[in-house]
Amino acid sequence: MPVIAVKRGKLHRVVEEATKRIARQPSGTPVDGGGHRSAAKAKRQARAINANTKRKR
Repeated sequence: MPVIAVKRGKLHRVVEEATKRIARQPSGTPVDGGGHRSAAKAKRQARAINANTKRKR
């Protein structure tokens, strides 16, 4: 599932593109560890997750 970075409150979160819900690991914890203070860090993590997802297919 592709993810994007969005601002929620004061933090930038990594969310699922289709549903806009916070992206979670199989264990149920958020992939971003609770959010990022900067948009650049959130976007960087979203790119890394998307690149890894494409590679697994």
